[in-house]
Amino acid sequence: MEVVFTINLRDAYLKPRTKRTPTAISLIKDYIKRHMKTRDVKLSIKLNAFMWQRSIGKPPRKVKVKCVKDKDVAYVFYFEEEAKLPVKEKQEEKKEKTEKKEEKKIEQKVKEENKKEKKNETKKEEKTKKASKKS
Repeated sequence: MEVVFTINLRDAYLKPRTKRTPTAISLIKDYIKRHMKTRDVKLSIKLNAFMWQRSIGKPPRKVKVKCVKDKDVAYVFYFEEEAKLPVKEKQEEKKEKTEKKEEKKIEQKVKEENKKEKKNETKKEEKTKKASKKS
């Protein structure tokens, strides 16, 4: 679901100059949380750069954004920016890596067990040899 919002940031100018842009960013997040009915909001890098373009004391008075909701997360993009969701392939790669690590751990455990079994067998053989020499 993709929605375009024009968010008025006039309330940021009620704050001291050293807190205006951070306040404006929190206003954007609060607005998106309220209208998209979600808890998680992610801002794009270009939107963040646009907000900080005129430094901390002079954020824009209004900003036009695109908001895309995916599952329970709202991604916010600058209006002129192409709305691309984060790549899910990275998550799949992470899963594959964790699966490979688990497989390696299992293989190592199997190898250790085999070594222990061989040691036990050699000890038994030595005991039987000693017992046969004594008798």
